[in-house]
Amino acid sequence: RCSFSEYDDDVWFKFTATNASHLINITNVEGSTDLYLATYSGTCGVLNEEACGYYFDGILLNDLTIGEEYFIRLWTEFTDLGEYSNFDICIKTPVTGSTCADPILATSLPYTHSSSTDLYGDFLSAESPGTSCGTTSSYLSGDDAVYEFTAPTTTTVDISVTDISGTY
Repeated sequence: RCSFSEYDDDVWFKFTATNASHLINITNVEGSTDLYLATYSGTCGVLNEEACGYYFDGILLNDLTIGEEYFIRLWTEFTDLGEYSNFDICIKTPVTGSTCADPILATSLPYTHSSSTDLYGDFLSAESPGTSCGTTSSYLSGDDAVYEFTAPTTTTVDISVTDISGTY
């Protein structure tokens, strides 16, 4: 499944699932940004690829077995000598509102919620825009919070977002 680049100069990590879902994100990248990321279950020599993609998309893993070890492979595409990357890797359990499968429920109007989107992560690009999030927009990068509201009748709903940080 991960056939869009050559594997070289890769580095491996492993983690033990503490939840049925985990989010994997690569941040603070310095050096080469031609990074790819794949996750595997199984054992050395008999690995099964779970997910694969570009590092900036992150990976959302579901249906994990709690207590089982999983492997993460990170690599650069090119074989240039002297190519390097420094980065941080984060593996966390998604909170409600991180994905379309587990949105924050706005049960009635008016609804107010105060939070910072950095609590939810940058994982909607792994959600296949246009299918699970109901949008064809290509902009799902950045920290996103997902909300769901079901109107009791046909009506117009005004949504107001206040950005206190002054960006985006």
